[in-house]
Amino acid sequence: MNIISENDPLEIGRFLREQRKLRGLNQQDLARRTGVRRQTIADLENGKNAGCHLLYAVMKELGVRFTLEPDAAPEREAKRPDSRRKSAPVRGVAHDFDFPYDWPNTGNMPDEILISKVVRGQRFTDIARLCRKYGIDEIEKHLESRSYDDIRTKLNNVMSNIRLALEDRRALCGRT
Repeated sequence: MNIISENDPLEIGRFLREQRKLRGLNQQDLARRTGVRRQTIADLENGKNAGCHLLYAVMKELGVRFTLEPDAAPEREAKRPDSRRKSAPVRGVAHDFDFPYDWPNTGNMPDEILISKVVRGQRFTDIARLCRKYGIDEIEKHLESRSYDDIRTKLNNVMSNIRLALEDRRALCGRT
């Protein structure tokens, strides 16, 4: 998982919850191992504010590593000392969607996070565009994650409708 800014605590929390469950731990077990209350783990998994020490302790216990790297965004506007600015075009990764999923990180969002944000947005046309960009099979593989259990029924209906539309399109175009 790539962490791109401080505005993604919910994504980090979901990722940590998934990792905890993959290791067969419940919140109480993880809390005991990290020396905090169960509610603190629940808050972290729900994207609520957590200190660096807590986040580090939980990630260490779950065997999750992270790397800090400078943000290299060459397409962004550069600040000049004399306060003059040279504008550069900024094209976001989510430019083809109805909703600005990459705001405020225009042009700097990893595919995995974009897919997750679009799916969580539950907009049919945007999910269909995701399928066009990455392929239906790839998106359905991504949807197998337990982090979507709360919206599983709706996502299954959306994906069924996308598959039906694709079959209808192929039939109209005479493709098999």
